[in-house]
Amino acid sequence: MNVREPDQAATVEPEGVPAPPHTGIEQIDQATAGLSGLNEVPLAQHPDRLAGVHDALHRVLHSDHPVPDQAAQHDQALSP
Repeated sequence: MNVREPDQAATVEPEGVPAPPHTGIEQIDQATAGLSGLNEVPLAQHPDRLAGVHDALHRVLHSDHPVPDQAAQHDQALSP
């Protein structure tokens, strides 16, 4: 990844920038959706975008509706 920073509108050059991983848990995937396209916005906007993703994940992980445990779901699916 090449970073150009001649001014506050500098962007990160995409060189095979991976998309955010899909967890299979809708709430988490929606929260991390803010990471997609991060390489296309000016570097000056990255802190706000990352803070938004952090806040969204915090709300999901600390909500009254627990996020399903993937390991438990996987084990349950494999059990006879």
